[in-house]
Amino acid sequence: MKKWRKEDLSLYYYIKDVILADFIEQEAGVSLRHMSEISTSSQVYEALTEMIPTPTDRGRGWVYFDEGFYVDCTCLTCSGIVEQSSRIVVYSCTLSGNTQVLTPISDSEYMIDYMDGRVITSDAVTPAFVDYYWNYVSVVDEWSAIEAAEPPVVVIDMMQTDKMGYQLGGGKKTDRKVDIHIFATCTAERNDIAEAIYDGLYLKSAP
Repeated sequence: MKKWRKEDLSLYYYIKDVILADFIEQEAGVSLRHMSEISTSSQVYEALTEMIPTPTDRGRGWVYFDEGFYVDCTCLTCSGIVEQSSRIVVYSCTLSGNTQVLTPISDSEYMIDYMDGRVITSDAVTPAFVDYYWNYVSVVDEWSAIEAAEPPVVVIDMMQTDKMGYQLGGGKKTDRKVDIHIFATCTAERNDIAEAIYDGLYLKSAP
């Protein structure tokens, strides 16, 4: 992987996972539907939702790290921290008389498809409901993705690069030019997102 692509990905995930961490929403008690049409060796369940924007729009998805996984601009995942352990809770459901009883399922019993909002299990468990956190702001790196998601959408456009030699010694210095476009549902929302991104990038470094 070349340097340009690494820097592009670094900026993308820094904006989505760190700068826009305040733009995360929570949903509780969302019903799961068994997707028999694609379930084969594993059982796949999708979360049902009619909200707009949809949590699984392009550039959104469920949150896959616990709160505070960045400390002092150091990604704790690089130190062996795994995916979230408290952002998503999956429940099975039983009836006690006319009352539904929800029981949390151990996270060792399922996997999460964070981008498509799905729970993948074996035949041993039957999930019925899920609590999850999701990214309210869609962050994408190409213009065509704007039409694939409802606003708010942030487009990261790394459009130009300049390279020049150092005054002393070998190697080269690389400058990237990036445009960040914000599409929101109203002026107030646009200004909130713009302020968060400005503060998150001003005199900062992305890991």
